[in-house]
Amino acid sequence: MESLWDKADRYRGLALRTDRGQEARDQKAREHDLLVECVALGDSAGAEEIMRGHIDTSLGATAVRWLGHADSAASARKG
Repeated sequence: MESLWDKADRYRGLALRTDRGQEARDQKAREHDLLVECVALGDSAGAEEIMRGHIDTSLGATAVRWLGHADSAASARKG
C-alpha cells in the first residue's frame, strides 16, 4: 500500500504535467466571481451549485480520478 506521501507526490507530478490552458483558467476565474456574487446575494443554492461544479472539474478531482484509475490498473496487474 502506498503511503500518503507517495500519493501526494503523484498528485504533484500530475499537477506539473497538466496545463489546462488559458480558457480553462478563465473559466475557473469566472466560477470564483460567480461564487462570490452568490455569497454576497445570500444565494446559498446558487453558491452550492457553482461550488460543486467547480470542485468536480478541479485539478484535485481530476487527480483523484487519475489516481483511482492508476490504483485500479495496479491492482489488476497484481491480481
